[in-house]
Amino acid sequence: MRCAYLTKTANQRLVWVLLDYAFFLQFGFRAPKVEKLPCGKPVFAGCMGVHFSVSHTKGCVMVVLSDSPCGCDIELSRVVPEGMLSKVSSVEERQSFTPLEIWTLKESAVKLAGEVSDGDVYQFMADTRFERVGRKLILRGLDNVQAITTLHGNYQVAMLFEGKGMLPNLIEIGERTLFEYGRCADVGC
Repeated sequence: MRCAYLTKTANQRLVWVLLDYAFFLQFGFRAPKVEKLPCGKPVFAGCMGVHFSVSHTKGCVMVVLSDSPCGCDIELSRVVPEGMLSKVSSVEERQSFTPLEIWTLKESAVKLAGEVSDGDVYQFMADTRFERVGRKLILRGLDNVQAITTLHGNYQVAMLFEGKGMLPNLIEIGERTLFEYGRCADVGC
């Protein structure tokens, strides 16, 4: 598993360049074409053994690669409106987690699932419950899911993975490295 994020400059193109870069670092060749499943979840075409999740927020993009289904979210530190928070979380969750931890964990769960029944994302988030047991995060009802949430600088990060493998460390990649890789990847350097 590999996780990376880019600080300062972020846009939608960079998240896909970062995905290609992370794939290249992991496997030594360019990432396969990305296609969307009928539910809208992006996957690698013809490469079902490698899973990924992407997220971006103001000033930062994030990519997670895994050998099992995964979901990630990154958010610039901000206030989550109480009305929204109470709509997607339980009282117990609000006592155990910060508002932004809750939000990023719930967003990561949506991405891990890939498809939400009836298309009601907020109901799915409300039904998805997390608890903290010591230093471990538990997704109730899914013993095979591992979760991480951490504050990295001004960014709240959450990642979910199916399976019992090792959880990744965050790897910071500067935008200069990524821009150079993107330029070379585009022209075949």
